[in-house]
Amino acid sequence: MAEKNFMRKYQQTISNEICKSLHVAQRCKITKVNSDKTFDIQPLALYSDGTKRSKLINVPALFTPLKIKYDDNGKESYASLIADYQVGDIVEVVFDDRDTANFSGSKSYALTSSRMHNLNDAIIIGKIYDGKWEQNGD
Repeated sequence: MAEKNFMRKYQQTISNEICKSLHVAQRCKITKVNSDKTFDIQPLALYSDGTKRSKLINVPALFTPLKIKYDDNGKESYASLIADYQVGDIVEVVFDDRDTANFSGSKSYALTSSRMHNLNDAIIIGKIYDGKWEQNGD
């Protein structure tokens, strides 16, 4: 019986260690908007000892392009929307399954390492709704 308990504890320990090394998603706060339209972000979850996690720098953001079509006296017109991420926004960040260091544009790319679910491969996927909507001019 002692051997079963040992194996169960050993398997749980290994499982916990693997899960600790995986990065899937985190809540973060934008601390800087960079000129290349990337962001520096601070993860909000503290380590178990109460210390802050390291900032992630030059993180790109997912942008969902939307086009609004409206009719202006029989003519079709379009308005474009821009991503509105600002310092202080709380965002959700995910980490690509594989290394994205060589990614550029829309072409296939070669992996430069075997890293997986790594903090270096973060991307902002959206803002966390704070319960308020901004209304301009209304």
